[in-house]
Amino acid sequence: MSMLFGRKATLIVSDGSKGLDLSQFHFTFKIRHADTQTPNPFSVTIYNLAPATVQKIQGEFTKIVLEAGYEHGDVGIIFQGTIKQINRSRQKNVDSVLEIEAADGDELYNFGLVNKTLAAGSTPSQQFDAITLPSAYSDGLPHARDVKKVIDAIAAQKLPRGKVMFGMVRDHARDWAAKNNVRWSIQNGEAVLVPVTGYLPGEAVALWPEAGLIGTPTVSDKGVQARILLNPRVRIGGLVQIRQADIDTTPAKPQSNTAGASPATATAKATTKATAKSTAKATPKTTAKTTAAGFYRVLVCEHSGDNRGTDWYSDLTCVAVDTSAPPDSSVLAAG
Repeated sequence: MSMLFGRKATLIVSDGSKGLDLSQFHFTFKIRHADTQTPNPFSVTIYNLAPATVQKIQGEFTKIVLEAGYEHGDVGIIFQGTIKQINRSRQKNVDSVLEIEAADGDELYNFGLVNKTLAAGSTPSQQFDAITLPSAYSDGLPHARDVKKVIDAIAAQKLPRGKVMFGMVRDHARDWAAKNNVRWSIQNGEAVLVPVTGYLPGEAVALWPEAGLIGTPTVSDKGVQARILLNPRVRIGGLVQIRQADIDTTPAKPQSNTAGASPATATAKATTKATAKSTAKATPKTTAKTTAAGFYRVLVCEHSGDNRGTDWYSDLTCVAVDTSAPPDSSVLAAG
């Protein structure tokens, strides 16, 4: 089990060849990773930089990388992307702050073009390579280490005839993913593919109370939601393991606020409540399933941290999977 104390973080801005290490300054950050096709957002606030340093960042650097973890445990990249916006301000008239907004895969998503011709008989793997590999119109996007395993598992639907591909990378990637029943996203500068009803291969990250789980995970229509100590090993589409006994499956009960209200107000609230109850009966609310084995696929991972404060968390939204079923058809639907 990893040692989850002695937090460690490295923050670097660069122009692609030379960089500036900001790790020794006080900074806070928020990151949202999801298996959606839009770039993952990242925001970091850095305190009390010298004016010359701020000007250098604003004038020279376009990329930013954040590594986080623990001095005697796991450390890994939790964000790598392109700087979109930089703001300068002050807090409480004491601290000068520099706020950087960035996005993962932003340049490829918004400006990447594909202009290639595929021969008849091209496989799904060759088609995806044509979309994501570098070309004269795009810097391309490397595949995550295990993406090839996902692509190779796709039924070989070869092109019956040649095909000309021209247009935005994101549009062709979206069409390719829909035809092959996978989710496509960009995670830390890599193209990641996950079967719609499956998960990425690899060892599940254990999330016990003694291994970083904070509080009690809950179940809602969004999925199984849990807060853990920041963990760079958690990845979108990958597996985590949460014991069923640690999950609160009790649905939240709405609280009544009619005490002390006027008769008219109470009547209005009662009418609204009755209408809502009637609507709920007509359209029953579904909740995510849990599993006795405790395996879940990560849909959303939101990191938040303060290298000199208390925040150092990862908030997860997951969906249950049956690991005894084939990896590409193991997700348990909500009920």
